[in-house]
Amino acid sequence: MNPSTLRRKRSPEVRGWWPGRRQAAAGAWHGAVWTVLLIVALPLPAQEPSPSPPRVPVDPPASPASPKPNSGRAFFRPVPLPQGTSLEPAQPPSPPLESVPSPGEDVRWTLESAWQQAIVADSRLRAADATFEAARHATSAAQAEGRPLVKLNAAYELRTDELAYRILPPASPVPVTQPFMQREFFDFGAQMRVPLYTGGRVAHGVEAAAHGEVSAEAQRETRWLDLRYRVAEEYVNVLRARDEQAVARTYRDNLAAHLHDVEALYREGKAPKNDLLAAQVALADARHSLVAARHGLDAAIAAFNRRLGRPLDAPVSLEPLHFRPEKVDLEELTQRALAMRPELADLAAQAAALCHRSEQARAARKPQIYAEGVYGFRENRYQDPQGIAAVRVGADWTMADFGRTEHQAEELAWKSQAVQHQFDHLASTIRLQVRRAWLHLDETRRRLEVAEAALDQADENVRVTRSRYRNGLATNTDVLKAELLRVRTYRNYNHSLYDAILAMMWLKRVTATWDEPAQ
Repeated sequence: MNPSTLRRKRSPEVRGWWPGRRQAAAGAWHGAVWTVLLIVALPLPAQEPSPSPPRVPVDPPASPASPKPNSGRAFFRPVPLPQGTSLEPAQPPSPPLESVPSPGEDVRWTLESAWQQAIVADSRLRAADATFEAARHATSAAQAEGRPLVKLNAAYELRTDELAYRILPPASPVPVTQPFMQREFFDFGAQMRVPLYTGGRVAHGVEAAAHGEVSAEAQRETRWLDLRYRVAEEYVNVLRARDEQAVARTYRDNLAAHLHDVEALYREGKAPKNDLLAAQVALADARHSLVAARHGLDAAIAAFNRRLGRPLDAPVSLEPLHFRPEKVDLEELTQRALAMRPELADLAAQAAALCHRSEQARAARKPQIYAEGVYGFRENRYQDPQGIAAVRVGADWTMADFGRTEHQAEELAWKSQAVQHQFDHLASTIRLQVRRAWLHLDETRRRLEVAEAALDQADENVRVTRSRYRNGLATNTDVLKAELLRVRTYRNYNHSLYDAILAMMWLKRVTATWDEPAQ
């Protein structure tokens, strides 16, 4: 398998007035029942944004009274919960919560700038880069196996005595010594070996290393795709937490304004004490939710800052995101994912590399023929000449190793088969991932349309309920329920919006349709 075939072009309110009053006993009974239901039905904590909730302008602006479903909007945007108004311009009816520092405006991040910063700060991506560089050098080393090898050596040696031959002549009882190596000397040598035939050992080694490089590059790209999605996820989490806190804060302010009206009616004897207690309990729960929302926002900001390599408490200001519904073809996305997912390229390269390693092991048993040139020089006055050169052709051949090489080759071959089975499993998994991501995107789009259609209905329900309350046709608990339904509707809309944005991001991740990272 040629590694070039595995390389892929990656291409980045109105306070009410109640003229009449119900019976105190009936009011107390209804108030007690609805207070219990209200406490049970209160939602989980929401979260507050930095000073003002994000708005994405829509051109032309939609009229508040215009129907929202199928309005033909180009995109969906975050919406703030409407702020209630009071008939009496009094001081804030309830003490404010302890203020906490809100995210600053010193840095205005976009999703693209956050991606670029994360690429610089992510240590795991740096590790993937280092692994890729190591694989590149491994390929170069494998290629060098087929090139000449030149060695030089030099030494100076000092001995205790000269070496000599001891000769005993036939006619003389006295032995004669003849020196042949001086006591101290310098020697020098040079050797150059050129492989002539390796049985494919070098070629298979080069191919295995090249596929290892492709595998390392695919792993780096996989890490890059994961990083892009994680940055987008944490970016959206901050926006979601910020808008949730805006809804929670406005809900608290609306309930505080309603409590102020109920307190005025109670002092005038036009409202039972149970209404006052119910309004106070609802406001306390809203404050509780707001406290939790503030800390949730701080946690989301800390996670975002960590991803970008910034201090965890650094101020964060983000550009808002919007959702543009797009028509996508499932089959086309599936085929693109199968062609572009780096995880598949990684496994394919691993299988090919193991296959070449297996053949490389078998090639080691074939004759290894080489040509060699040597030159040696030794300083020795008893030798002539002191330097001599030679050329030779040689061969190394392992005739039998009793199964060592064959079993090693079979081991690598079976490992290659195992990786190919993993490739088939991953391809099936990717098909399922794409279908699930496509279905999730369609689900969130439909949820968003339903939630958007309910916004005006929730606002109108609050307006009608308060009007009925002013005219004695509804109870205080009805007003609290209407407020609760409205805040749930706005939360559902914002959750659906950000779920849809994340669903689109995840679809891009599983189909690898993000652009190539900046080099």
